Amino acid sequence: MSISAAAAEFLRVLEVERQCSPHTIRSYRGDIMRFVAYVQPECAVEAVTAWHVRAYLGVRQNAGTSKRSLARNVCALRTWFDFLHATAVIAQNPLATMRTPRFDRTLPIVLSIDQAHDLMQRQPSAFPWRDQALCDVLYGGGLRIGELAALTIDAVCLRTGIARVWGKGNQQRDVPIGAYAVHSVRTYIETERVCFHSHTTALWLNRFGKPLSDRSIRTIVCTRAKRTGMPAQTTPHTLRHSYATHMIEGGADLRSVQKLLGHASIATTQLYTHMTHDRIQSVYNQFHPRA
Repeated sequence: MSISAAAAEFLRVLEVERQCSPHTIRSYRGDIMRFVAYVQPECAVEAVTAWHVRAYLGVRQNAGTSKRSLARNVCALRTWFDFLHATAVIAQNPLATMRTPRFDRTLPIVLSIDQAHDLMQRQPSAFPWRDQALCDVLYGGGLRIGELAALTIDAVCLRTGIARVWGKGNQQRDVPIGAYAVHSVRTYIETERVCFHSHTTALWLNRFGKPLSDRSIRTIVCTRAKRTGMPAQTTPHTLRHSYATHMIEGGADLRSVQKLLGHASIATTQLYTHMTHDRIQSVYNQFHPRA
């Protein structure tokens, strides 16, 4: 089997059988197809060795690719070759003993509570209540951008203030979104969304009455952030980081925050305890006379 055919089959399995999210599929496709292009699409997948992978990673590293991206690339290729080995396409996984490149974990940007409050203020736009509602739900529920974009009308219960979310690994969880989000979502549905007479069940619609894309949501949030003087790197995921940090700073326990965020491992959630410790140190350094 050619390596290009093996890649196409794996991506089909991710989409059809495993039903991975579009974001996950895009990520795997990018990482795998870059490797396929490097070793030539007509190359037999059985001929790929650890040497090919190391040479490819060396080329990527010399091109300035970050250690984090290289680590993600290795994980994607290892998962792919695990699949090929499990389906008897190859005799062994050439990455079975290869170590994932280590990288320094950097702390994400987090808004202060006052900054988050400023960003949540209504702003003029073509659909002010839609834009307000999606920002309120992002911060009020700590959702990933893909989870927000995939919300349907039925997934948000305005009576209880709970959103049913499908997260990574096709895992479902119920997330409180808060009273502000409930109010803005209800107003958006009653004043703006109803005007489209759309048959789609998607909650967020664009000006054509079609589901709003991840990219459009990112543009809306980044535009609001720029208008309100937020850090230049503010993105929809910044609101998720801010949500988690503010919850922990407010006294929420790690297990509860882990469940709300949909993290598979509590080690991922523990990142936010490091952030709050750093923030405490920063405040101490700034205000204590002998810091």
